[in-house]
Amino acid sequence: MKKLLLFAQTLVSAGMIVAQTTSFTLTYNFAQVSSTTTPCTGTVDPTPPPTATGLTSGSFIAVGTNTCPSTSGYFSFSGWGTGATNGDDANFTGSLDPNKYYEITINPQTNYKLTFDSIIFKANRSGTGPRFWSVRSSDDGFTNNFPAAATNTNITITTNNEFFWTTDAYSSTVILSGFKVTPTLSNITSPISFRWYAWNAEGTAGTFRIDDVNIYGSATFVTNVATFSHNLNAHFTISPNPASGNVVYLVPQNIKEISFVEIINSLGSTIYKNTKIENSNKIALPIETIPEGVYFVRLGNSQNYYLEKLIINK
Repeated sequence: MKKLLLFAQTLVSAGMIVAQTTSFTLTYNFAQVSSTTTPCTGTVDPTPPPTATGLTSGSFIAVGTNTCPSTSGYFSFSGWGTGATNGDDANFTGSLDPNKYYEITINPQTNYKLTFDSIIFKANRSGTGPRFWSVRSSDDGFTNNFPAAATNTNITITTNNEFFWTTDAYSSTVILSGFKVTPTLSNITSPISFRWYAWNAEGTAGTFRIDDVNIYGSATFVTNVATFSHNLNAHFTISPNPASGNVVYLVPQNIKEISFVEIINSLGSTIYKNTKIENSNKIALPIETIPEGVYFVRLGNSQNYYLEKLIINK
């Protein structure tokens, strides 16, 4: 116990940060998108979004396009800006329309920072579909295209990091070509959105399709131990402690406002959190599902919170 107290005090005095990083892959396969149901599934992908530690992912949406998918099982819509001519591979008059795009939003969870390593997705156009597309993010207000790379010989990358379908020759067997976008995004703590833009279609009925979107990155849980007010005179007591039953009780002392209580394990992960404190004079803390070990209990509000050690012996 003395070693644990010394360890906690050393971290506080040094202002060190406890961090735990978990890699993730978010895969969108659009399996439940349907163009044939009555009505169709519309401009929001009904497929359940992927899950990962440290973040909440949303569904893909289509903005400014037609309201029904053109093909089931893919995110594929028409209604893009025109500017290309059938059979002409040199002259294009259109430009990116900021009001027409596909979008996905990802939210970091509390105490997590996100890093995005790359985005790999498949794309295709119909015979009269867009010849150009690009990917941007809200990190810079959707201003710049991500550095892009293509793995298909039909695609070249412009100096502005635009995907350009080089030849108008179209075959139904040339579908779902692969591309890679490599953003340099790290320490993201606010919601971030990614947008796919397409333009220079040969006609408004031309479609732009994406599928098997894989977003790679990592989520880091960070606890700035120096922000914890660990007071050896105790701003709250834990009883019993050590604990061997299913419940312990917290009795606050001189804490004016309590908006949350949480249990943090030795890796810095929050394994229990309650933001609905009904009785701030005596707070019941369930521990029946928590294994034996040493934990920290944090209690307080967003401006002031206090830390006490909890030992569970079962």
